[in-house]
Amino acid sequence: MGEVWYQKLDKLWIDTLVWVREYLFALILQRQGLYNIEAGTLRNAADFADFFTFFYGEQQTRALGELFKEHIRLLSEIAATMRAGQDYMPLRENFYQNASDLANFLARLNPSWDEAVLKELLQTRYWFEENLLWTLYIQDYQTAIYQYDAAYENVRQISKYIADGLAKEFNLYYPPEMVS
Repeated sequence: MGEVWYQKLDKLWIDTLVWVREYLFALILQRQGLYNIEAGTLRNAADFADFFTFFYGEQQTRALGELFKEHIRLLSEIAATMRAGQDYMPLRENFYQNASDLANFLARLNPSWDEAVLKELLQTRYWFEENLLWTLYIQDYQTAIYQYDAAYENVRQISKYIADGLAKEFNLYYPPEMVS
């Protein structure tokens, strides 16, 4: 039995958590195989664009993949700045602006998605990533591990919010236990 749309969406968000985490570990700890991990992270971004293309068409969602790629580029820039022992705070504005841009883009796609809700969910997601970078940089691995559960819950909230909006807009089957 293949994945249904809401399972695929959930998997994409969980994969994002896993791939970005692996990428951040590789960036800060300068692990071997960074190129391969980055490729997997970027493939996940392309998979998101493909998923939304099914609902909204290629022209509407082409920018989505670019926003995800920009997100990865910004994470890489922040990590490089940290490793160089420089102040990364000036980069934070662009990083969180990317979350706002993504929220705005998604809210324009679907009238069931509130931009403010998406912005809060995504900026929380980005905070977890920024915090993970910092805890890895200062070698506080216990905190990095401890925060995984909260980051996981955040991506599940995002997934459910997006799925709720898709189900409403396209009148899609959605299991009762998943409906808000």
